[in-house]
Amino acid sequence: MGMREEIDAALQAHAAWRTRFKDYLSGRTAFDTELAGVTDQCAFGRWLAQEGNRLMPSELHGQIHEVHTEFHQVAGEIVRKIKEKRFDEVRQDLSAEGPFNQTSARLSDLLHKAS
Repeated sequence: MGMREEIDAALQAHAAWRTRFKDYLSGRTAFDTELAGVTDQCAFGRWLAQEGNRLMPSELHGQIHEVHTEFHQVAGEIVRKIKEKRFDEVRQDLSAEGPFNQTSARLSDLLHKAS
């Protein structure tokens, strides 16, 4: 598989994780909330640590790793806010302008740049 296909697969893995997380938040599916803030347990994180590291220039890989970490920090924070019943803040975090979607968009932009 070439670099473009690898990155497309990584984008799909990121989108699938994001969808699963949103499905959990809306009550449609189960989700291990302990993993929300962990970067190396999602398929994309594992790809990034292995194949992504091999395929990308180190500077771009570092930027993607940084934004991926931020994305999981935001997700972990959302889970914490849900547990604390801070639902208004959760809705803001998940809005189009909120940190969840903004960080996800930055990650996707960087991956498109890499391909």
